[in-house]
Amino acid sequence: MPVLEEPMHRLVFRNDRIDVYSVRMNPGESSVYHRHRRDQLGIVLRSTRSLGQILGSQPQPNLSTRGAISYIPHSTIGALTHRVSTPFGREFWVIGIEFTQPGGPAATRAMAAPDQAVLDFPQGKITRVEIGPGSRQTVSGDLIVALTPGQLTIDREVRPLSLEEGAVKWIGGARARFTNPGRRPASLIVLTLADR
Repeated sequence: MPVLEEPMHRLVFRNDRIDVYSVRMNPGESSVYHRHRRDQLGIVLRSTRSLGQILGSQPQPNLSTRGAISYIPHSTIGALTHRVSTPFGREFWVIGIEFTQPGGPAATRAMAAPDQAVLDFPQGKITRVEIGPGSRQTVSGDLIVALTPGQLTIDREVRPLSLEEGAVKWIGGARARFTNPGRRPASLIVLTLADR
């Protein structure tokens, strides 16, 4: 089945360039076999061990580290049909971003460790942003994913924006000035899409 028909993949945002979904599974849950055909990013929100099983293969253990990001160019390396299970007693949570346009024949897999500030790939780039308590920062990009819960204000919005962990906010290429009125740092992943 296509990825967005798989019940654990909940669509949280869509436009003509990207589909964004949240995959959140409690311990003991499993997805059903589903297909990834488009180039994708995966942003890990929970460090966990899981089992991944490619159709026709044995399950393989996976270790996911909170804040790690992967880019997989399925348009180049081929579609993937797999399922994920969580038998090890920890929640599994990933934000997936699939691109409507392929990255091109030279696209290759890329990974960013949690401490790596930038990840470039053919469809754009990911930048990590941390806004300290009481601080302001201008952020440019298209899509924001909150790695930590918090409250931010955006200069063009009247009321504070509460960003739960895993929240997704489209800013559409704008430069937005964020203020963190809270007591904890706000960690964000910012996706900037390449010009078409």
